[in-house]
Amino acid sequence: MRIVWRFDHAVAFRPHNLPNDIATKLLSLMHRLQIKFAAVDVRLTPDEEYFLDLNPSGQYLFVELLTKIPLSERMADFLMRS
Repeated sequence: MRIVWRFDHAVAFRPHNLPNDIATKLLSLMHRLQIKFAAVDVRLTPDEEYFLDLNPSGQYLFVELLTKIPLSERMADFLMRS
């Protein structure tokens, strides 16, 4: 089986702050699953947000490259505190 993975430059990635209730629910789920990191996929639509995926070994470098958010630096800080 051949797996091809590449990020789609046609899809817009931009920073977005989740509403507090959604962030709290995601953190609660992570706590219940006993995971400290997860890449969370959320689809933002004009009407509402949809939770798609919570991946405890998710990729994030492409998001850092497309958004200029220093995720690797934040991950390093997190790991040094843990």
